[in-house]
Formats: sequence, structure tokens, C-alpha cells
Amino acid sequence: MLPFVRLFDYGNEVPDPSSGFRIISTGDALLLITKSGDLWVRGYNRYGKLGIGNNTTTYVRDWTKVRSDVKFACGSGLLTVIFTKDNRILYCGDKWFETGGVGSAQIFKWTDVTYQFGAVDLSTVRDMKMSYYTIGLLTTNNQLYAKGFDNNLSFGGVSNKATAVFIANNVQELYTSLVSTIYVDTSGILHRCGMSSNGSLGNNVNLTSYLSYSQPGMTIKDIGMMTTNTGLLYTDSSARTRYFIAGQNLNKQMGNAAAANAITSTYTELSGSVDKFSSLWENDGVLMTFAVGKNTNQLFYAGTNTFHTSGGVSSFADTYELVPMVFNDIQEVLCAQRLSVVHDSTKWYYCGDANSMYGLPDVSTFTELPLPF
Repeated sequence: MLPFVRLFDYGNEVPDPSSGFRIISTGDALLLITKSGDLWVRGYNRYGKLGIGNNTTTYVRDWTKVRSDVKFACGSGLLTVIFTKDNRILYCGDKWFETGGVGSAQIFKWTDVTYQFGAVDLSTVRDMKMSYYTIGLLTTNNQLYAKGFDNNLSFGGVSNKATAVFIANNVQELYTSLVSTIYVDTSGILHRCGMSSNGSLGNNVNLTSYLSYSQPGMTIKDIGMMTTNTGLLYTDSSARTRYFIAGQNLNKQMGNAAAANAITSTYTELSGSVDKFSSLWENDGVLMTFAVGKNTNQLFYAGTNTFHTSGGVSSFADTYELVPMVFNDIQEVLCAQRLSVVHDSTKWYYCGDANSMYGLPDVSTFTELPLPF
């Protein structure tokens, strides 16, 4: 994941300055947004969430253009939400997003729910992120709002957020997994909320309201979030990066050499990681976590390589291993089911058993990602 100071103007991902587009992972689908507002999709069309006009096509196996007015987009396993250039909010997928958890139904045509955001000055929205059925909107005056079915109380309060509700002031950046959120306030303090009984937020109980966290003498640089664990990348007073982890070591993706599913319930510095990493993965994936090296041409991975998404040679890595490929100044790393995507300063690459879900050839080393133009 990129440091948050590079995300402000473009929603979930930073744009490619040479080609004017960005790619977002929803966990099991890819969304590509051009600077002009075209939205292209491919991947798992569960509940009709990709907006192709039906819920009978299971997998969209080639880039398919579905909109031409999109500014931001985000998604999860059952839902895609878009923010248009004229400040409207529409969705496809599970109706729970619209109703706040009442009457699940498959909505496969883009449905406008802008009227549910009366509490928000939509002209000020600068970012949009998603937990399972809930989006968070971050404004230019650093206010955070949420709307949807917040089944894990990832934004606190009550689960039924059928209309947008105010969450917090002084919010600099928002990070999300399917089941929890962390926001960084303007003074650099972290605030955590949502499911954490597995230790994923640095404690062993679920949080129904935001709880603060900081590392004395350090500045937060980046955050990587999975459903079962999180990683916090700090910079210390000597300008060295320091990496702290907490949660359940599902698929050995925490990189701490612990047994599978072992729980670290408080944030603990990862042995051997001082000044090793410069940024962390994007998106709540399944089997792998990634970290970009201090040398940004290097990529490290940890976890189980069942679907060949690591670009490495090991069947699993219980400590962070170097991907045997030299990139060119890595900008971001996206995690998804059966797929990982790397964007460096020159190209987009993918790796994994991607044919069945995305229609891409299965590859076990990072290969240039085909684009729709």
C-alpha cells in the first residue's frame, strides 16, 4: 500500500501519470478507471456486482466497459460502489448496502443512492474505501462518514447505516479490511474499530467504537490490512522503517515464522525487519501479504502460494522472501483471490492461477497485465 500522502486526489489508488488510469482490486475482481471516467471490469460477478446488466454471468473473463463517468470506485465480495464525476453514488450487488441490512437482493443494474448521503457535502469527497457492505467517505476538510450495512461494526456505532452518518473529524487517511477499519488522524495517531477477537487490531476483543494506538517517537508510514491480521509500518527518529504485526497467522501470511493460525494479540515488531520495507500491500486478500523493499525495485512476500500468486518459487513462505524479479520502482501491490498485481513506474504485472476467475492465462511469475486499450 502506498503512503497515504500519495492518495489524496484519486480515491483508492494513485493514477498512472503516463497512461491516465488506475486499477483497483475488490478482492475477487479488478476495476480499471481511466482519467476520463471510463470504468472497465473483469472477474467474479457475484450478485451482479460488476454492473454488466445481469447476475447470470458468473465470471467476466475480459475487460468490459460498464461506465464512462466514474471518479472513484471500491468493492468487496458482494458489492461495487462508484462515485461519479458529477458527485453521485451508485452501486451494484447486495441490496443490504442500500437498506442497511434489510432484505438482501441482487441488484445488477446501477442504482443511484445519492439521496442517502444528505449528511455529506459530496463535492468535498476525496477518497472512498469499503469494508464488507459499508463505504467510508473522506472529505477535503478531513471528515469521515460511513454508509451501508456495517455487520462487523467496522466503523462503530450501529450496524444499520442506511443513510450516511458522521464518524470522525481530523481524519487524514482511512484503511479498511472486510471486517475492520483503521484511520490515521491529522496528528498521526491511529484509531481502530471492528472485528479483532483474533488479535487483528492489536487486541483480542471486537471493537465497537474506535480505540487509539501509537508508537512513541515514531510516525506511521503505511498500513496493510487483512481480515485476520494487520501490519503497521512506521518511521522512527533515525529515519528507519519499523514493521509491527498483530493478528492470526492465517496461511502463514504474517511472516513471523509462527505456526499456522497462531495469534499475536498485541502489535509486535517483526524480527529482522528494521529498515527493510518501504510500503505494504493494498486490499484484503486471501493467502499472501506483500511488502515493497527499502530498495523499491524489490518485492517480498509471505504466506501460502497455493494459487502461485507470489511470483516466487516456494510453496509457502513463513518469513518474508524476496520475489526473484527486479521491478522498476514499485508503486503499489494489489492482493486478490488467485491473483496479485504489481504496478511499477513502467508497467502493470500480474501473477497467479487467474484463468478461471479473470480469464487471464495462469502464470507463476509476474507477467505484463493485458489492458483494454
